[in-house]
Amino acid sequence: MLRCYVPPASMRAAHLPLATEIVMHHTSARSRTHWRHTPGLLAWLMGTSMGTLLGAIWPAHHAVAADAPQAAAAAASAPAEGVRKALFEPFTAAQDLVRARKFVEARAKLTEIEATPALSPYEAYQLDRLLFTTAVALNDGAAAQARYDRVVASGRLTEAELAPLLYNVMVAAYRAEDHARAAAAAVKVRAHPAMDADMRDQAQQIQIQSLYLGKDYVAAARELEADLATRRAAGKTPSEQSLRMLASSYNLTKATPSYFGVIEQLAVTHPKKDYWLELIGRVQSQPGFDDRLWLDLQRFKHAALGPGDANDYFESAEAAQQANLPVEARKLLDAGYAAGLLGQGAQAAEHNKLRATVARQVEEDAAVIDNAAAAARVSREPVALVHWGMSFVAAGKVDQGLALLEEALTKPTLKRPDDVRLRLGAAYAMADRKDQAVKTLQTVKGSDGASDIAHLWLLLLKLPAAR
Repeated sequence: MLRCYVPPASMRAAHLPLATEIVMHHTSARSRTHWRHTPGLLAWLMGTSMGTLLGAIWPAHHAVAADAPQAAAAAASAPAEGVRKALFEPFTAAQDLVRARKFVEARAKLTEIEATPALSPYEAYQLDRLLFTTAVALNDGAAAQARYDRVVASGRLTEAELAPLLYNVMVAAYRAEDHARAAAAAVKVRAHPAMDADMRDQAQQIQIQSLYLGKDYVAAARELEADLATRRAAGKTPSEQSLRMLASSYNLTKATPSYFGVIEQLAVTHPKKDYWLELIGRVQSQPGFDDRLWLDLQRFKHAALGPGDANDYFESAEAAQQANLPVEARKLLDAGYAAGLLGQGAQAAEHNKLRATVARQVEEDAAVIDNAAAAARVSREPVALVHWGMSFVAAGKVDQGLALLEEALTKPTLKRPDDVRLRLGAAYAMADRKDQAVKTLQTVKGSDGASDIAHLWLLLLKLPAAR
């Protein structure tokens, strides 16, 4: 089963457990996402919040009398852009704690200040700014959002000045794994006119991951498709992690055709054995797959993935021998023996028996192959042309084999012409004749597996080093 996307540790709150991996179809892999880190923005918040506040402390000679009879009167007497003398020391202490990065203690001190009756609008604004900074530092998305909303309502900051604050609301919510809030904040960040392109891009990634982690897989897939379309239009190859997350989203919503469409993209853009095995397994498990095409599927598997295990060698050789293609069977057996996989273990006797049978049949074919091929051309029976064509290809006489297969396709009495087109296209591919292979494979039709195998070959031929 393929395990897919888990966000990297750098994008999760450090104190929270690892998110559960999403089971897909085959094997596990984790990916990394890099995005704009917050320390610089947090430093900006701390600097602007504290700098503004310190500069606005009401000078001592304008201080309100210490024995003012009412707190409301004290607030009323506070300057419009200053802090009353009674709150000077608590605010300063809170600022010092923030500078020392003692955010829990700073929040406690600020909470004490908030309990002061009848804070002036300016005092409330500065309090909100500092509480916002502590909320972001403590990854408290809900508190950051609440303080941000109050700062916005104060009307004291421009859109450009609000931009970093909004970005940090998103970051705090994401790190707190408050997925709904993080996704909603990311939408606002992307729409904010003062955000630069990099911040918008990072917001989009956080939005996508928050939707995914919040289990809104349909929305996550929608945003991912839009993001990948934009990147492709710009000539960029989609990242493996983005495609894996998209595949997982489709898998979790049981959108099977879309899931395998993404696995195809992964196999072509980030080729790995696991992706090809997914696609090969799907072809064989499709309703209506005809077992007569099993050897054709194995041929593709060997071309795409190279040598397999002992059973892979033995079963493929056995299938080739049963298809009366002893030369192909011998090549498979020789490779298995050379790799040290055959001829030993509990099935050694079976391996050796098949090898002896195949060796005898190869000798018999070698004695008649040239005359038999000529006789097949004279006859009107296309089956013989196909058989000897495949024999020549397996024997390394590719041109002669291809000519016989091409001729077989001209015979009106040929049964299952799509099988022959598939084998001809595969032979072209293995002979490095890509253009002819593509042209031939594109003509393969049918619902019994032939067209599905041809499609796999066409995908393989898209790889830069495709044979």
